[in-house]
Amino acid sequence: MLRLASYDPPAAVIARRAHLAPGTVRNYLLAAQTKLGAATRAEAAATAERSGGCSGARQGPPVPRRPDG
Repeated sequence: MLRLASYDPPAAVIARRAHLAPGTVRNYLLAAQTKLGAATRAEAAATAERSGGCSGARQGPPVPRRPDG
């Protein structure tokens, strides 16, 4: 998602490409930006790219596990 944000499109555009709700995209990007200590989404994307955080691997949300029993 940070890779998409590096081009600075609106959250709605990223949401369409990632098949997520715009609010979810904003929340994900803000969380990443905060964790990376970045002032902007573009800065967060650049920091993640330099550190190998934008490896291109596609990861979705965690798969819910069935309770044992």
